Amino acid sequence: MAQLCCAHGVRVQKSVFECLLAPSDVDVLVEKLLKVMDAKKDTAGEDVAYVFS
Repeated sequence: MAQLCCAHGVRVQKSVFECLLAPSDVDVLVEKLLKVMDAKKDTAGEDVAYVFS
């Protein structure tokens, strides 16, 4: 996930990224993130992505 986010924006903390994207690019990035996220991880927040627009 980090590599994917770094390809689209800037890492500002270990697990926080800032990406300035067009609305259509947000949709593409979210789709890519969902594909790489591990749905089997626990619900404590291992693979969680928050998108703010």
